Amino acid sequence: MRRRIVGPVALITIGVLGLLDEFTRLDWDKTWPLILIAIGTALFVQRAARAGEPTPRGGPSPAAPDSNRETDSEKKVNRE
Repeated sequence: MRRRIVGPVALITIGVLGLLDEFTRLDWDKTWPLILIAIGTALFVQRAARAGEPTPRGGPSPAAPDSNRETDSEKKVNRE
């Protein structure tokens, strides 16, 4: 299962930095690099999790059509 965490991490980081700017002496212009750090960390975690997933083995695709079934066009030809 693929999970994308970069967007939520970026939004949470921006929100936390906004709160820090509002309620502490830390200003936005001094804390914005934390957004880049958070996004980079999220990308790293996402790719590391994806690397740990098992790769699919051979075998029929679940979307493969059944060769024994007639298509609609074949049914029309057989009726005529």
